[in-house]
Amino acid sequence: LKAARGNSRDLVGMFRILAEMKEKGLSPGPVVYGSAMAACAKSGDYAQVAGLLQEMEASRAPPDIGHYTSLVVACARAKDEARARHAFAEMQQRGLKPDVVVYTSLL
Repeated sequence: LKAARGNSRDLVGMFRILAEMKEKGLSPGPVVYGSAMAACAKSGDYAQVAGLLQEMEASRAPPDIGHYTSLVVACARAKDEARARHAFAEMQQRGLKPDVVVYTSLL
């Protein structure tokens, strides 16, 4: 997944690896989810990042600032200010403190 993180154009390959992990009974943890979300965020794929965030929460892995940063970045790259602001508000409601990447993405 780290290679996929650096190459946001191979999202299909990244999701294939993620599916293989699950098929083999391996539970993706916060680092794996974070790598997948960052790769999707680079391409502005809000829906994939949001889906991974929901999947992560369903598996009882608590998202952190990095996961929400990917959500805001994906919205910003997709030029969807309303969703970016909503993700920002959700982040704050969860008690996560936005960092410089989040604030820069909102500009």
